[in-house]
Amino acid sequence: MCPLLLRPPLSLASTTLGLLLWASSASATDAGAPPGQLPPRPADVIAEYCGDAARQCTRAPLHYEKTVQLPIAFDYDTGWVPNSSALQVRFYVKVPADTTVKLDGFLETQWPEAMKLTAPPARLRGGYLGFDYGLEVGAQVKFSIAGINWQGNIPYFPQINWHLAQERFFDSWAFPPDAGTASAFSPQLRLFEVNLLALANIPSAVAKGGVALDLKGELKAEYTTERLRVELAEEGDADIVAKGGAIQRRFPGGAFVEYDVWPEGRVDYDGVLHLLPTAFVEVLGIGVSFPLFDIPIGVPLGGLDFDFDPVRVHVPLPDIEPLTETGEPYVLDFGAVPVGKSEKRTLTLNNLGEALALAGAFVEAQHAQSFTLLRSTLQIDPEASDDFEVRFRPTKPGSYDAALTFVTNDPDQRFVSVRLLGTATERERPDYGTAGSGPVTPDPEEPDAGTFYGESSGEDGGCACRAAPARAPLGSLGGAGLALTLGLTLARRRARP
Repeated sequence: MCPLLLRPPLSLASTTLGLLLWASSASATDAGAPPGQLPPRPADVIAEYCGDAARQCTRAPLHYEKTVQLPIAFDYDTGWVPNSSALQVRFYVKVPADTTVKLDGFLETQWPEAMKLTAPPARLRGGYLGFDYGLEVGAQVKFSIAGINWQGNIPYFPQINWHLAQERFFDSWAFPPDAGTASAFSPQLRLFEVNLLALANIPSAVAKGGVALDLKGELKAEYTTERLRVELAEEGDADIVAKGGAIQRRFPGGAFVEYDVWPEGRVDYDGVLHLLPTAFVEVLGIGVSFPLFDIPIGVPLGGLDFDFDPVRVHVPLPDIEPLTETGEPYVLDFGAVPVGKSEKRTLTLNNLGEALALAGAFVEAQHAQSFTLLRSTLQIDPEASDDFEVRFRPTKPGSYDAALTFVTNDPDQRFVSVRLLGTATERERPDYGTAGSGPVTPDPEEPDAGTFYGESSGEDGGCACRAAPARAPLGSLGGAGLALTLGLTLARRRARP
């Protein structure tokens, strides 16, 4: 009969492999989904502006890390016993059975179509998948006697250090069809061997050779993010379920908004036991093995659900205070202003929000020359205000009614409307004085002081004519001209022969 050599430690390790693969199919669903409303608590991260010129986007960093252990995970260590003894022993048994997933990304909040939410990845290789399943068994001894110190494994006690372990980085968020994968092979175990050279009475210490059966385990893990949850959510609101996906959330208004954000994913396992019939030869302790073929045996494995703890994101926002409580346009009345004169009014915008507010202003084109803006843009710090000045300089008599519009980066008040009213009266005639009183100096405050009423100003029509200049009195220039004419006539008559 051919000798059959069994190796108990290796056999135990192979049995453990099968046990771990079977145990991984057990349910290990992680509990603790957040409630349907946001409980009061401090924010985990604070969003900042993305850097766009319009300041209509914020970005908050997100980091998630979770380790799920199977129920069979076990760790026991006696430590060195007995204490304070010259001779001590230690026994330990450890069964690692855990999977770890890490994810890094961002939550982007965008408007003016408030609120649009996206989750771009933080960077390439922003995800991590690692697992460790195995068995460690050991016994050690140490002593200190007569100045001799020694520590090592206890002879003839099975020492096992067997692991299926691997770790890999991948690109987050790993929405399907993308995935984060990691594969690991166990050390090759020899279940038994048959020494055929023993039939020829060749001592095994000199040479041996024959056939053996080896075992190698393979474990492949694959992580995918099924959805990225964002609360508060109303009935019918969708989650982010794809790379580059965007969702909408209602924004009630205010100085900020907060969201609880967390991914829900899953790790699925595939296991294979490889039976490897092998030929081997060993001479004087030096040997080689040749696997003859591979018999793969699939092992049905389950998966683990990964519901990460939510991260609360605080999003500071600009919040322009409404100018009226009714929602109607605010009225800025300049009253009665003579043509050619000007009047200035000041309007104050308040930013009640926690973020910088921007506003750009313009007057409708047909009244842009009558109502001028001393500046067209504003930047209002959080919880601050800024004054905005408008000048009214009418160009012809009549009533004026114009619209001033502010375009802001406030998510719930994109436009602020102001109604500009004014009445232009006839130009006040300048006092040119009496004849001989000297030249009249125009008023420096009147840009058109030298323009007579009725002269075209280039806006809103006009007669494009000019009044005739006043005539000088007869006793001055008129009288001198008449005398000169009469003298010339008399001189011509005397010159006749």
